[in-house]
Amino acid sequence: MTDPLEERGIQHPRTALVEKGYEIINAVLVPEEIEPLRAEADRIASSMGSACVRHLRGRSSIFAALACDSRLLGLIPNGHIPVRSILFDKTADRNWPVQWHQDLTIAVREVVDVPGYGPWSIKDGVAHVQPPVEVLQAMVTLRIHLDDATAENGALRVCSGSHLSGRIPQAQISTLVAEGEVLCECRAGDVLVMAPLVLHASRRAKVPGRRRVVHFGSSKEFVGQNGTSKGRPGESVTRGDRRRRELVLEDPSPPLARLHESTARFLHRMWAREPSPLGLRTDAEYGR
Repeated sequence: MTDPLEERGIQHPRTALVEKGYEIINAVLVPEEIEPLRAEADRIASSMGSACVRHLRGRSSIFAALACDSRLLGLIPNGHIPVRSILFDKTADRNWPVQWHQDLTIAVREVVDVPGYGPWSIKDGVAHVQPPVEVLQAMVTLRIHLDDATAENGALRVCSGSHLSGRIPQAQISTLVAEGEVLCECRAGDVLVMAPLVLHASRRAKVPGRRRVVHFGSSKEFVGQNGTSKGRPGESVTRGDRRRRELVLEDPSPPLARLHESTARFLHRMWAREPSPLGLRTDAEYGR
């Protein structure tokens, strides 16, 4: 199968994602597509009264369709489907800095005491938990830029290669950042592909303006050391044979809100592409 990125002379992000934890893909969306997305983002942000809107696909058929766009699916591993969607809308009135951090939580259906999962929190009425690091290693994030992101308006900064250190203690963050900080300036239509475990941050915008970013997180089912299925972020976390096989993703948007396992397999086949080395990796494959 021909890789559409290779046809455009663009290196696929899989190599950079493994080595650096991020990669910028230029001009994934064309200018005439961006303005309607900006209008829809403004509508949603206004209706919610927030600069950070979760469950975006469930609030907008336009963004639900975007999450399944073949160009975006081509940037994530084979078998992945969207499990999280957020709109970030940094404006002159809503201008906030974000400290260095990793994306360490996933959304689940219910709170269940399972070894290796915790601590727990509730965000917008949805249970979130920090899972084992292997779950996070199997996830990929796409940040779709609807506006230019520059040093002046708070573009994302990342710490190159920091995802290779797994879950990073707070005391070690400053040392890692000093060694590998990179400013990810993007144009409208660019997509930043990143590993959730890569350290990232953003400064308060110096110049008033817009910096609308759509955040899509994707994942696939992963397998534990004993060969048993451990599920996908968004599923119920339960014990042994009691664990439900129904998928419950964070975004309450049909047809992906509740999928029987057979339906999920059908979607995986429908979206199948050439095998990607960005599936679940062991520590050794990540270079540790």
